[in-house]
Amino acid sequence: MSNSRESFLRGAFAHLNAESLLYCVSRNADEVYSSTASDVDLVVMPSAMGMVEKVLTEKAELHGYKRIARIEFTNLCLVYWSSGADFVRIDLDGELRWFFFEVANASTLLQGASAVHGVNLISPLSELFVMADRLAWQGSLPPRYASRVSQLLLERGAAPDSTDSRILSFLQKGNARGLRFHLIQRAIFDPRTAIRTAVYFFRDMSRIFRRVCSPPGIFIKVATENNTMNWNQLFRTMTMAFPESKCARVGSSPLPGLLGLFRGGLVIADRGHPITAWICALFSARCRRFRIVDANPASGRDLVIPADTNSEPAFADSLAAVLAVGDLEHAPGV
Repeated sequence: MSNSRESFLRGAFAHLNAESLLYCVSRNADEVYSSTASDVDLVVMPSAMGMVEKVLTEKAELHGYKRIARIEFTNLCLVYWSSGADFVRIDLDGELRWFFFEVANASTLLQGASAVHGVNLISPLSELFVMADRLAWQGSLPPRYASRVSQLLLERGAAPDSTDSRILSFLQKGNARGLRFHLIQRAIFDPRTAIRTAVYFFRDMSRIFRRVCSPPGIFIKVATENNTMNWNQLFRTMTMAFPESKCARVGSSPLPGLLGLFRGGLVIADRGHPITAWICALFSARCRRFRIVDANPASGRDLVIPADTNSEPAFADSLAAVLAVGDLEHAPGV
C-alpha cells in the first residue's frame, strides 16, 4: 500500500512543481511517503487552493485512488481511498490560526521552503509557527514536539521581526496562555491582522452553518442479526478517513452521535435506543446515511457485513467504494 501512496504523492508533487503552484509539507516530512498512519499536511496559497485540489484529485485517479471525503475545517481535508482499505488524507492549509486568530499566513509559511528529493519542505523558522499553532490549540506540546522545537530553535537563525520573535518566545517557554493572549491582542491592535481575523470569523460562521445543514459525518444503522463487527476495530481501520476520536456508537444519549456527525466521524446505531438513533439519523445528511442488512441490498445505501472473521477491512472497502461513487444526494435514506 505504501508504494501506491508514494507513487500518488510523488506524481502530485511533480505536477505541482511543474505548474509552479507554491506548496510545502509542513509536518512529518520524514513520513510523507512511508507511513499509512500519517496524514499529509500541505501549506498552499489560498488563491491556489482550488488548483492544488484539482491536481491532487487527478493524480489520485491515475494511481487508483478515489476521493471519498472533502471536509472543511480551519483547513481543507481531502481523503482518498484505494481498494484494500488504503486511505491517504491530505490537509491543505491556507494559514495557521487558533480559532479566528492568525499565527501565520501562507506567504510567511512558504518563505524559505526548499526542495528535497522532489518535494518542497517547510523551513525551520516556518515549522516553528506550525509548532506554535499546536501549542495554542493543545495548551502544551508532547515531549517529541518539544524536542523538535529545541532543535528548530538552533537551526532557525534570527527571526525576521519582533512580532514573530514574540510568538517564538512564547513557544520556547511553552506558554500557551501568553501565546493566545498575544494572538488576540494582535488581532485587535494590528489593522491588517484585524481584517483577516474578521474574514476568518465570517468564513467559519458560514462553514458551521453549512455543517449543521449537512453534517460531514457518516451515519450507519444496523438492521441485521448478523452483527459480528468489531466497531472499535472498524474505527481504527478507517481513522485516516474518519478520525477515531470523532467516531461513536449510539447509546442512551444522542449527544455523542450528533457531535460525531458534526465533526466528520463515523456514527453507528447497532442496538437499542431507537429514539436516539432516530435523532441522529434525522440530523445526518441524507446522502451520508447507510443501512446494514442481512443480504441482497435493496439500494445503493444498503451494505452487508462480510462473513469473514476479519471483516473490518472488507467492510471499510465496501463503505469507501460507495462513498467514492460521487453524487449520492438523491439516493434513498435509511
